[in-house]
Amino acid sequence: MIIALSFIIPLVLVGVSYMLWFMPASLALLWQLPLAFLLSYLVWVLLLVLVLIVIAICIPIDNVKKPKYFLSYLMIQISDYLIFLFGIKLVIEGKENIPQDAHYMVIGNHQSNMDPILLVSILRNPNIAMIMKDNILKFPFLRRWLLSAGYLPLDRNNDRKAIEAVIKGIRWIEDGYTFGAFPEGTRSKKGVLLPFRSGIFKVAQKARCPILVFTMDGVYKLKK
Repeated sequence: MIIALSFIIPLVLVGVSYMLWFMPASLALLWQLPLAFLLSYLVWVLLLVLVLIVIAICIPIDNVKKPKYFLSYLMIQISDYLIFLFGIKLVIEGKENIPQDAHYMVIGNHQSNMDPILLVSILRNPNIAMIMKDNILKFPFLRRWLLSAGYLPLDRNNDRKAIEAVIKGIRWIEDGYTFGAFPEGTRSKKGVLLPFRSGIFKVAQKARCPILVFTMDGVYKLKK
């Protein structure tokens, strides 16, 4: 949706501006159309960012009981747009193994900061909650958005808060949500699989849900 709008809106702006300013003049001004499209595209991106910031400011983040469907759906659209914007080509294998029922846990290797974005785009599941590093919460805009969309911060230096995140993840799976995590706990900068941290598997054990395992290859080559 966002990808389509990123082309439609600039084209509309270029068309309107051409009819208002360029049409009465000579057709020699047609060379300015690519520049006008580029400027319109930048205006669209700025408007999109502004709208997302306004939405984030209006989001209540106190006592988030369940992920907000609308925000999770927007996360899918934003993930698609970022993949398109960065020119990332995905080759997906085994997509038919993704359960139709959202009641499962999904785990996989971690190679890049883009991994959660790629996973959200591939699963296309608005009913998903994911474990994230607590340092992401330092960014106010992302903090409000991610917390409300169902992303649970894991503070590895605070056992009590880590347990609270795990308990909330168990409860959400029992309510029919998908729960995503990267058991390595950190990115593998060379693409080598790191040892898994067994604690996260207690979520699936307590919630008695199936586990969908995925692997990403070559993502570590993406720049940070």
